[in-house]
Amino acid sequence: MDEGTHWKLVCISCFIYSMYLRRLPLLQVAFYLIVLVLAYLSFKPNPAIQGTIAMPTNLGAWFDLHDDWKNLVGFGAMGFAGFMAWPTGLGLGLELRLWQRRLLLGLVMCLVILFMEVVQIPIPRRWFDVKDLIAGSLGIVLSWPPAVWLQRMVGTTPSSGHR
Repeated sequence: MDEGTHWKLVCISCFIYSMYLRRLPLLQVAFYLIVLVLAYLSFKPNPAIQGTIAMPTNLGAWFDLHDDWKNLVGFGAMGFAGFMAWPTGLGLGLELRLWQRRLLLGLVMCLVILFMEVVQIPIPRRWFDVKDLIAGSLGIVLSWPPAVWLQRMVGTTPSSGHR
């Protein structure tokens, strides 16, 4: 990347931050950044992540050999960030208990995985894989308890009753 392109990306990033991201809490910004990284990795024509920027070579090679773990860890990180960013879950204006709102948030994140898998269908060398969907959803499910535990440890857990 030449210096001019680098500075253009820096300027675009600063503009996006100043117009939108600075209005969001930090955990929501982290969630959206993780989603952007996962979208990039999901939509690039080459499914291998070994040669991806900022990915250690040995770790990338291991993840390329163990595709299910790649999805479990990546979407688990998205799930953890999502549960931390929205500790009360999604209510959508409904009278739901806390666990139901969190479950709804988890289901929405699973729909993000489904969307990313469906978009891969027309991309060369990519395909819809049910195992990726299951591994990613499992990552989200496994990220729920640590997020709730951490929220309890730092004292940010909302009440478990109705909204």
